[in-house]
Amino acid sequence: MALGRRTLIALLVASLSVRSSSNRVDMKDGLQLAPTDSKQEESVATSGQGTDWSALFVVGDSHGDMNYLVRTLLATGLFGVKDGRAVWQVSAEGIGRSFEVVVLGDFTDRGSRSRACAMMLKTLSEDEMWGSHMVVLLGNHEGLLFEHDLRYAGSKKNDTNEDFNKRARSEALAATEGDSFELIRWMSERKVVYLSHGALMMHGGLSAEIATILKAKLSEIGCARSGAACGSAIIDYINEKAINYHKSLHECIQTAGRYNKEHAARRLHEFKIKIKTRIAHMRSKISSGRDGLLTRQDAQLAAGAPEACGEAAGGIPGVLAHQNGFKPSWSRAGGGVLWFRGYSALEDGANTKESCSDADRVGAIVGADMMVVAHTTHFHIRRFCNNSVERMSPHNAVERNSLRTLPIFAVDTHKADCVQNDECDFDIGNAFHKRAIDPNAKQVPQVLRIQTRYGGQRADRCLSMVNDRVVDSQGKAKMVIECFEV
Repeated sequence: MALGRRTLIALLVASLSVRSSSNRVDMKDGLQLAPTDSKQEESVATSGQGTDWSALFVVGDSHGDMNYLVRTLLATGLFGVKDGRAVWQVSAEGIGRSFEVVVLGDFTDRGSRSRACAMMLKTLSEDEMWGSHMVVLLGNHEGLLFEHDLRYAGSKKNDTNEDFNKRARSEALAATEGDSFELIRWMSERKVVYLSHGALMMHGGLSAEIATILKAKLSEIGCARSGAACGSAIIDYINEKAINYHKSLHECIQTAGRYNKEHAARRLHEFKIKIKTRIAHMRSKISSGRDGLLTRQDAQLAAGAPEACGEAAGGIPGVLAHQNGFKPSWSRAGGGVLWFRGYSALEDGANTKESCSDADRVGAIVGADMMVVAHTTHFHIRRFCNNSVERMSPHNAVERNSLRTLPIFAVDTHKADCVQNDECDFDIGNAFHKRAIDPNAKQVPQVLRIQTRYGGQRADRCLSMVNDRVVDSQGKAKMVIECFEV
């Protein structure tokens, strides 16, 4: 008898093992994955490959789309599904292997399951056994949340169905206890840039201008020379600035964000002179400069408005600047590591000689051999700037310098329409592939996989397929994972 949808979801397990002599992928616990075509490469849990092996999986934007995020995680071969959420399910052969899953942020906004996506990532990253293998970075949309910029919170079509609408976000930011408080606190402690397996990863991009400024600034604490030590110092500096800023915003909103009368009175007193002398001007036209006049932020802060907490936190750090900061001459816009599009958006200069040259300069400064960014949506995971990284020695400076530029991988492939189609929840029947994986399908869940073996590297994009159409003779769901070189 055919199994129901709920039963099929419960049966999904992603404990993968790949036989190196075959393209057939098997599942434990009696579940079986369909055979893959010849383009399938070894999954994360390989056998007979020795100990010189590691894999890095990088996940792009998901924007409150649980169905998209779960299916992207399934493509790593490290997860199963339980109650519509991804759960760790690492095979016995995968235990002891070196692997990481890095999420490049923007798991909130636009879709209706922003809170659920964030909570799932929090749970996975805090798992006692496997949580240390996951790194969750923040994107610009999480940054907007801490700035109390809620323009993308809640869809225009069906705000009542949102699990993290504007009111819920304001309440979560102001909370001092409970699950919402713990979620916001966890998010405030996330990094914004990460370097591993030779890959410099962040949501937007680290411009050459900011990297050069930081190298000079940190010349006495690691950056006397370019390379790994300088990269570590720069990355630590950026993450410290970001975490302190987001924590300060959170603490401010916990007080000012609740429109606490006592707090508002204190802030009103601080700006008493400005308010008295410029109140008429404030009502007619608030100045936008810091020239001694009352600014919009002064007025908001005096009233206890959470939008003004950026001022109370000391202003946004330059490394997190929005699009109008640190603009290179060759791009339409600039920005810090959450906002820069010069490596990901063709219209902003990505894949040009200037962009690739700047990326190469950044790679040399921080000791990276490739860059992975998100932020700009593409039909498929793309490689910009460089010839193949296959067989490239990630720490061989001579070999690296002989290459034209380091490769840039753009991994955002999300299509923000799950709310319109009412498809933001994981549903085994809501699959992106029906009978077989279509490598040419546009904007379907996919993950970047960087494999390192015997000193060489290979980059692939991996896709998963699991639905209620492809089942075995016992009615159990089959899952296919196929990987294609980028």
